[in-house]
Amino acid sequence: MTPDNSLLHIGEVVSDRYRIEQPLGEGGMGVVFLARQLNLDRVVAIKILRPQLAIDPVARTRFEREARAAATLDHPGVIKIFDFGEHNGLLYLTMERIVGMTLRQLLRATSDTLPIERAISITTQIADVLTATHAISLVHRDLKPENIFLVPSDLGQDRVVVADFGLAIFSADRLGERLTRTGEVMGTPAYLSPEQTRGKALGPKVDVYALGCILYEMITGTVPFDGPDVQLVMQQAFAIPDSPRERRPNLLIPQTLDSLVMAMLTKSPDHRPDAIAVRQMLLALDPEASRMLTPRNELKDKPRQHRMVTQGDLRTLTMAIDGDDDDTMGASLGVAGPIDEWNMTLLANQGFRPRLLQTTFPGQPVEIILITEPESQYLELANQYAVPTVVMAKNNELSHLAELIRYGVSEIVPHGSEHAELIRRIRRALRRSRRLAEAIR
Repeated sequence: MTPDNSLLHIGEVVSDRYRIEQPLGEGGMGVVFLARQLNLDRVVAIKILRPQLAIDPVARTRFEREARAAATLDHPGVIKIFDFGEHNGLLYLTMERIVGMTLRQLLRATSDTLPIERAISITTQIADVLTATHAISLVHRDLKPENIFLVPSDLGQDRVVVADFGLAIFSADRLGERLTRTGEVMGTPAYLSPEQTRGKALGPKVDVYALGCILYEMITGTVPFDGPDVQLVMQQAFAIPDSPRERRPNLLIPQTLDSLVMAMLTKSPDHRPDAIAVRQMLLALDPEASRMLTPRNELKDKPRQHRMVTQGDLRTLTMAIDGDDDDTMGASLGVAGPIDEWNMTLLANQGFRPRLLQTTFPGQPVEIILITEPESQYLELANQYAVPTVVMAKNNELSHLAELIRYGVSEIVPHGSEHAELIRRIRRALRRSRRLAEAIR
């Protein structure tokens, strides 16, 4: 797309401060030029709102909001905004000049997939930006490869800069909803969250979903859903995509990364991990990714009402599987009772293959069962499989210990236990069962 040079001319001085030097590019809302700020003698980028949009009050407000939203953040991964104003009826904002390429340009040049380590590094940095934006209740709403810049660093790795906050909203405010016309879906269809497609109230998890789509695209070479915009919107709202490993089985995508992506793409925002959790999980997968993050005080995760066990520290959350645990890797784990996608991801992260069990009839065989609530329907269901069973019980339910033993429960884990303790009990029950089977043979 050739930039529209008719808006400003080479050599023209904007607001007595910015001399236009050359066009850089353009998007749906505006045109970007390279300029020199005369009073400070520095190079900047200047973005001009298209004249046909400048007469639209909604477009003008969005353009101004882009400047204010980005200026609110002090983060090396967010493009720096210097100024905002009007020149001869044209709205403009000036920002730092980014020397690099967009993630979209990189993906087009690659024509297939990025190395796993590079994809994790890029995603970790974006999650770090989201951690900062969401901490002040700011939601980007339009994360996509076109809005992510990659700048070469002294470390030889990409430094990520997130741009274009034109659709950003403060989740605690109603401004964003007032700036959305009735029936209008804001964002880019291939990266829209289900709640965006349905016109629901929007929160920070819409950015997590979009980031999941971006990570999916980097490691598989394609977005989760593809097709005409109307079809895309319907798929984002209702369809479940193939997992990355299913889409590209030949690429040997790590199971833990596969599970994290699918958790980020969960339809319900309540069951998606937040940006902090995504960042932590990615750092556990590739600690080297932390080299590109800005040092900061350790961020504390928020309480998670849908979590069945407490998070514990990072080593507990995503601990590596030691050699002693190799014998339980890949074990099929049936889950009876309520559980969210976050906890399913945590189980998969420990090397299990978890799946929900149907309460009406036994499904495919499993090696061990986890019961998240010791109700009779789940206990009866587990009995039909004749495999070791681990039950999570509240303290006031432990008085029914005899009844649980009668059902043949192998291990009982109190609710609120650390994740490591739950995993240890599951592995212990599984090993005990396997040793017994060997002895019988």
